[in-house]
Amino acid sequence: MNLNSLNEDFIQFVWKFSLFSKGNLVLSTGETIQIVYPGTQNFAGGPDFFNAKIYIGETLWVGNVEIHLSIKDWHQHKHAFDAAYNNIILHVIYADENESIRLQNKRLVPSLSIGKLIFPKTLEKYHHIQSQQTQFIPCQNLINKLDPFTYTEYYEALLFERLERKVLDIEKDLYFVQGDMDAAFNLNLFKYFGAPLNKDNFELLARSFSNSQLHKQQVSVIQLESFLFGLADLLQEQDAYAQRLQAEFDYTKNLQKLKKYCKGSQWNFAGVRPPNFPTVRIAQLAALLFKNSRMFSELIEEPSLKLIKNRFKLEVSSYWKTHYAFSKVSKASSKSLSSNFIDKLLINLVVPMLFFYGKYISEDRYKERAIRFLNEIKAENNQIIIGFRSMGAPCDDAFASQALIELKNNYCNSKRCLVCRIGYQLLK
Repeated sequence: MNLNSLNEDFIQFVWKFSLFSKGNLVLSTGETIQIVYPGTQNFAGGPDFFNAKIYIGETLWVGNVEIHLSIKDWHQHKHAFDAAYNNIILHVIYADENESIRLQNKRLVPSLSIGKLIFPKTLEKYHHIQSQQTQFIPCQNLINKLDPFTYTEYYEALLFERLERKVLDIEKDLYFVQGDMDAAFNLNLFKYFGAPLNKDNFELLARSFSNSQLHKQQVSVIQLESFLFGLADLLQEQDAYAQRLQAEFDYTKNLQKLKKYCKGSQWNFAGVRPPNFPTVRIAQLAALLFKNSRMFSELIEEPSLKLIKNRFKLEVSSYWKTHYAFSKVSKASSKSLSSNFIDKLLINLVVPMLFFYGKYISEDRYKERAIRFLNEIKAENNQIIIGFRSMGAPCDDAFASQALIELKNNYCNSKRCLVCRIGYQLLK
């Protein structure tokens, strides 16, 4: 296989899992070698593997191993001038080259060429995966015969990886709101209500007021609507109802010295279905925040998924039952949140916040509750899940669907097959 079609990560993978023939290995020095232990992979700076154990001749060596495609990489990376590499006992390369390397301390280290020794099936499958451009996932043609258990035993690791990444985002939001969990929850609530096309605008809206300012408006749905629509800059030159909200907002703005960050022209209506118009979503948020004064503080004490779902059931004000936007009357509809949208809120908002809170205060019961909720919520039904189901991946609940979304978005899309358990099963 051409060097240009390989990368160093693949050779590290081959070395780590011994995916090459190890009989009669000969070094660049002409000496024989036996591999006792390939070492522990290092993902930071320095040698690629620590504490490997090898026999060169009859002498046992313990030290580090460096991996490259060819000898020239050693010189291009200038490792010969770096003392961090002085404990190397072996240089492993793909290319069929018979040259040793010299360290910064002048010690000569033998090279081992493994290119011709890699198992043909491993090379064939790796090349197939890397060459795929249009398939759903790179290993699509190889994965159909995979045992469903190979998926399910990987789900937990994928899910926790996804949750831990979301924890990092929540930590940033919590820092912004100075440790107020309810405010952090509301910030993420607004983001999700705006997703995907108005997510940034809704986040900007949520960041334009403090939680204490919000609480002062929770005396009625109308008061909340005037507050949110006013800050969203969506009340100019509208009908009588909008003018009423504007008058109320003008009073509140002067009283609380509010500053508007949003621009009415920035809101996206084009390409958005009417039920998802930002005007409808803001009206729903006003009804939801009126019903739940401190949402997160109330949710964390509720162990029942059914009762938590009830907290997201709402009725918008009468005006919005006949409008999707100001000044445009439409056929009457409730504008309540669909059960599907509520499930998505639970999966993408409530569960990560509960998991974060359990970690934040070192209380496992909240993390366990978050996982239990995912087991109780039905699996999402998007293109990612449809794609994996077509290949035999079991997916009955949100626990599994969130794991598969993590697999697709953070492994398959970027072809991180060498650090994927399924990739390992296929390549080994």
